[in-house]
Amino acid sequence: MLNFETHLTQTLKRHVQHPGIYMAMDYAVMPPGKLFRPRLLEAVCADLKVTSQKDILTLGCALEIHHAYTLVHDDMPCMDNDLTRRGKPTTHVAFGQWQALLTGDVLLALSYAELEKLQTSAAPFIRRLFHWATGAKGLILGQWIDLGHEGNKNAHLLMRMHELKTARLMQIATTGALALSNPKFNLKDLKRFLSLGNSIGLAFQLLDDLDDLCADILSDHEKAVNPFLQAPHEVRLRLTHVLEILEQEKLPETRKFLEAFLKKSAKGLIENQNKWSIHLPTEKAALVKLLTSGICA
Repeated sequence: MLNFETHLTQTLKRHVQHPGIYMAMDYAVMPPGKLFRPRLLEAVCADLKVTSQKDILTLGCALEIHHAYTLVHDDMPCMDNDLTRRGKPTTHVAFGQWQALLTGDVLLALSYAELEKLQTSAAPFIRRLFHWATGAKGLILGQWIDLGHEGNKNAHLLMRMHELKTARLMQIATTGALALSNPKFNLKDLKRFLSLGNSIGLAFQLLDDLDDLCADILSDHEKAVNPFLQAPHEVRLRLTHVLEILEQEKLPETRKFLEAFLKKSAKGLIENQNKWSIHLPTEKAALVKLLTSGICA
């Protein structure tokens, strides 16, 4: 297992001189959360026999740093106005609003700077992929739909929003691994690995949103954008699709990684079913069955 934590710390120190900027960046990034995106990249790379650990570390840390930037900005009063993140005050609460804004900016710039260190001949493609996934056709578009309340109009737009906000970074992990393993991949492989990342991202988001329903009081924003209040059947479809691709592509390490994560997630959701079922009484039986089935458990 690669040490993404150490690499993240070294990356932050290497790129920053001002102590105040470093403190805010370190606070926003470290300690990292689940490291889901870098670990997903690592798992797919293991299955595809990628040998360059430096490139895996570089792309994985770029992903995590970019994810951290989105969280810093998402938490600010002009966006979601969250006060806590990962059990501690959000960056703007701890350091101030302009400090958080600039911290997010520098993390965004740093995520792209990291990609310049890639040594693979697939580096130009990976940089284009990263920009597509995180820019105005990807993550930023998803945030625009979210904050503009466009996702409230129907279930299709709501799922589209989550595809853009969450699944795009997963697609960088799965498709980036494909490019690292074979820079001359074909279009058929590209479509399958993009599809895998998309379904993983949506399944991840759906289970995370079900966990959000365990809160005693739901905010108006949560009520508006939580897909479980609109389309709870999607989680089974997405998880089933993930398993189908894992079988087709013969990705045992990726399956092992995802099953371990899903098992842990399902355990917590089953333990808290008395909370989320208040919001989804008619779906409780089906969801409990899903969480205790072989897909998650």
